[in-house]
Amino acid sequence: MSKTAATRAQRLTDRILVAISSVPLAHVAIISALLFALFAMVALLVPLGSGPDESAHYLYSAAVARGQSGTLDVEVPAAIANIRQLTCLAYQPDLTAACQHLYSGAAAVVGEQSHVGLYNPVFYIWTGLGSLISPNEAGLYFARLLAAVVTAVLTGWGLSYLLRTSRNSWPLVGTLLVFTPMVTYVSAVLNPSSWEIASTLGFTVAAYAVIVRQPVATRWNEAHSLLVVAGSVLLISRGLSPFIAVLIVVALAILAGLSRIRGLLVQRATWIWVCVLAVVGIAAIAWILLHGTNYIGVDPPASLGEGIHDIPVYYEGVWSQVQQVFGLIGWLELMPPNALVLAWVALLIGVVAISYSFSAVRQQIVIGLGALTVLLLPGILAGIQWGGVGWQGRYTIPFILATVVIAGLAASEDAADADAFHRTPRVARTRAQLLVAATVVFGGSQIAMLLITAHRYVVGGSAPLLAAPLWQPPFNFRLLIGVFVVVVILLGWILARTVSARVAATASRSAAVS
Repeated sequence: MSKTAATRAQRLTDRILVAISSVPLAHVAIISALLFALFAMVALLVPLGSGPDESAHYLYSAAVARGQSGTLDVEVPAAIANIRQLTCLAYQPDLTAACQHLYSGAAAVVGEQSHVGLYNPVFYIWTGLGSLISPNEAGLYFARLLAAVVTAVLTGWGLSYLLRTSRNSWPLVGTLLVFTPMVTYVSAVLNPSSWEIASTLGFTVAAYAVIVRQPVATRWNEAHSLLVVAGSVLLISRGLSPFIAVLIVVALAILAGLSRIRGLLVQRATWIWVCVLAVVGIAAIAWILLHGTNYIGVDPPASLGEGIHDIPVYYEGVWSQVQQVFGLIGWLELMPPNALVLAWVALLIGVVAISYSFSAVRQQIVIGLGALTVLLLPGILAGIQWGGVGWQGRYTIPFILATVVIAGLAASEDAADADAFHRTPRVARTRAQLLVAATVVFGGSQIAMLLITAHRYVVGGSAPLLAAPLWQPPFNFRLLIGVFVVVVILLGWILARTVSARVAATASRSAAVS
């Protein structure tokens, strides 16, 4: 293809992407569908019970679907209770999923325990339908896919809104980097962290638009709807989720300033979303207080002083925490390559540092507080609640995501030197190069970790790369990997190219007007 033909093809593609992004529902649907395909391939590839505490989550979802909630002791069909036996591969990276054996006994209802049985039941009401579709171990596949539908829609809506409303590509750079293999993995297995992470993205971008960006007197619009939907899901996701929502709102209120907050508080639209989220939040907090959700699974310290004394225990394993955020798959036994993790950390820190350097003083304060929250809050909470142990990296991802998104939006829209950030050719080139780098890291890390994961479960972690398969998922694992690779590349390209095309189209219109 000649250079001229390639340029024409790119322009046509850009026009198509811009046209699609101008229809919000279509744009959200396309991104959500790609995300669901991504999650579904992993959900069908990894063995049942391979996710952290997945057997406990499935038992509780099956119990909730049968009218039981807020209890550690559940009664479920024996074929569902057998999910406990499928965790034979936990902590044994050389053991394939061939060790799993499905239940073959008589149909019966048996008693079991689930240490997540005091969690908010909303996630489990929906995913428990999978155990009704297939009342045995295989129902977990349906439960995974049901959870992935909500995760994909929330993530897709948040990403779509970010692309359609950002002034340039900068906010997407950091967001892509936070979309680690761990995010994909948690979104594919049965775990409420998937909803927490997805709703944090939607809540943050929508709250930024409503609280910081839009004119004070703006009527109800898409941002308000996304704020209510994502905020409601966030509040009920996990025990810590209401606290995350409060921190995000406080950070954005600081960015907005007192005078703007006063203006927002006299608007009808503001009181609608505030009241809806307040009702959901009060209900979520009431459940937590009544059931003690935050202390299930690990014995809390005997006193506050003992908990504070145990905070350093968390930081003794801080590298493991970083690995978990990036992609410590399975029962935290499948290690990601250190070189890949280090490259990701360096790029993520660099992106946040650039956002900080271009931001005004107020924005810098918020970004700094966000960074301190990411660094210090997990250790403090782990020490006070669990004696420094029990905290997993995926719990930190919402804090990282909110900080990175706010930092990117602050630098993009409220840079201290707006002309330098938006119009200087060198800065524009650097921004474009970092978008390419983030897209490559996103796609490359997703594909690399999926191949490592498939190798571990199909042939065993220490087996030769091309060893004969000892286990097969429901569909051919090569087909699942192939579809995953295609979807990752397509998704990364659409996200990066759409925002670039929209920025170019906006600049072209502005030049024509002037």
